[in-house]
Amino acid sequence: PTYQADLAFDKGDYYDAAALYKKAFTKEKNKVKRAEVIYKVAESYRLTNDYKNQEVWYAKAIKANYKAPEAILHYADALKMNGKYDEAIVQYTAFQKESPSDPRGEDGIKSSQDAQKWKDKPTRYRVLNVAPINTKYSDFSAAYSHKDRRHIIFTSARQESIGKQNDGWTGEKFQDLFEAAVDKKGKWSSPKPLLEPINSGSNDGGGSMDTKGVDMFFTRCDEGKLGTCKIYYTKRKGQTWEEPKLIPLSDDSATCGQPSLSADEQTLYFVSNMSGGRGGKDIWISKYDKKAKTWGTPVNAGDKINTEADEMFPFIAADSTLYFSSKGHLGMGGLDIFSSKMANGNFEEPVNLKYPVNTSYDDFSFVVDETTGDRGFLSSDRDGGKGSDDIYSWSLPPLLFTVSGKVFDADTRANVEGATIELFGSDGSSIPLKTDKTGAYKFDLKPETSYRLSPTEFHQNEHA
Repeated sequence: PTYQADLAFDKGDYYDAAALYKKAFTKEKNKVKRAEVIYKVAESYRLTNDYKNQEVWYAKAIKANYKAPEAILHYADALKMNGKYDEAIVQYTAFQKESPSDPRGEDGIKSSQDAQKWKDKPTRYRVLNVAPINTKYSDFSAAYSHKDRRHIIFTSARQESIGKQNDGWTGEKFQDLFEAAVDKKGKWSSPKPLLEPINSGSNDGGGSMDTKGVDMFFTRCDEGKLGTCKIYYTKRKGQTWEEPKLIPLSDDSATCGQPSLSADEQTLYFVSNMSGGRGGKDIWISKYDKKAKTWGTPVNAGDKINTEADEMFPFIAADSTLYFSSKGHLGMGGLDIFSSKMANGNFEEPVNLKYPVNTSYDDFSFVVDETTGDRGFLSSDRDGGKGSDDIYSWSLPPLLFTVSGKVFDADTRANVEGATIELFGSDGSSIPLKTDKTGAYKFDLKPETSYRLSPTEFHQNEHA
């Protein structure tokens, strides 16, 4: 009874496979085989990123006596992705007992403990769902598409997508690229698909544009071959686009996608599973050869960035900071967003951007508005969205520094009203202030400035 389900699974149509295995499960009498089918249902849900169902079906597989330690590990991962950090720690500990030499048990425990700490003490980032452009389908990977920083291109599987059929991997329509704009009052236009020749019958997405919003690199996946995606280049021509050209970065069997173009347009960061990497999907770098007018042989972004698991969705900022998502570096669950600064041509140890940029779910496609540096977009399938992946805006409110204190009479301990305090800043400013009824004063300070505080002399009669 599992024949059709196995076919779908092997082809990568995991969404279809889950349904077929569930059908087979009701007919299977043999206990051992039944446990295998349950595990395959869980695996199908893992490979379509359905955390809720993963948790249920891995728990069922363990209960049905499915013997592989991987089942416990995946169950722990599913609990972690659903934010159940305490329960996840119990299962990671169980996995550790079964496979003591596998670091994933200890890593799972540590990352679950960290995640809980980060959630309890959020960073200053503010993350908001961009509701007007999201749908119940996958909407993700926003990138700025105009120098005014008010236009974005993004990937979506919404109903207006060109592809006629659904993708057996996701159960949604094949993805297309859309463009939307926000006015000065914060009102979003209705997203419009980038018509042919960009959007085709298969998956198109993951775009990156130059600062002028003219040159675009994007990802197109071949419907016929499972997961074989390539990067294409095109140019905006008024309302339309030039016919996309393939950028040959790997051989046909490898997949390439999610390009990010550097500010000087000479370097392309992208994701690939080509040989020579660390494992899973890695981030690779190609430099433009001006003489030959071609993109050079890709170089792996290195051991600091890439792990044996997936590293994806790179964004290279103008200051050479690389933002990317990873399942291999310790995080809160699912894909987490990391940043890595460059020093002497090498990337440094990546830093987890913590909560609320990251959650127990998949968080990815972090981009920065380079004109301000304190805002941008990210994508996430966290709870509270419109459904599936959604686009979120992030902002970093300025740090406000204040100094406050009280003036009182040293002898009587009485509060002194109307005493003059003066603040001298390293930027040459001087700010006089008088204390209030309670003898209190408060100043707002500028960042990056040091201050000296000086109470001017006041005599007994001033506050008698």
